[in-house]
Amino acid sequence: MRTTKFRFMWLLAAAALAFTACDKDDDNDKPQILVEDGLYIVGEATAWADYDLKGQMVGGINEVDQQPRSTMFEKYVALEAGKTFKIVEIAGKQAIEYGPDNIADVVTNGENEQPNVTAKVGTYKTGGSYTVNESGLYHVVIDKELQKIAIIPVPYWGILGGSTPYGWNDA
Repeated sequence: MRTTKFRFMWLLAAAALAFTACDKDDDNDKPQILVEDGLYIVGEATAWADYDLKGQMVGGINEVDQQPRSTMFEKYVALEAGKTFKIVEIAGKQAIEYGPDNIADVVTNGENEQPNVTAKVGTYKTGGSYTVNESGLYHVVIDKELQKIAIIPVPYWGILGGSTPYGWNDA
């Protein structure tokens, strides 16, 4: 009787191993990256080679009336010259890459209270990647309703406040 129980226990243990073992195909060597739905900036020109919540763009605000625009997204991001980056929209399990379509250099010359910079402005299409000519801080804006994109260099920036030498003045 004791031998029968022992054999039965070994049979149960063998069955448990057989039915709970995983195939090699079930295991991914690379951990799954979980991100929220939204627009992301990723690529070798950025600090985020892969999807990261820190690379997610935020809702944009129309400068004229200071109202949020539900179809406009923006991000201030440091970009490295000569390397590529992409704007990718995550919607569920789908990832849509937006690349340049009809991009032109637009010189603002400081007109209409704009900075004196040369921005890349135009339309986008599915697929492709972007580059910048100079490394630095950029304001990247995409408007999905108008299907427009702008990549604007930020040549000057600073911090004002009570803990800075000039307080709330820039003089």
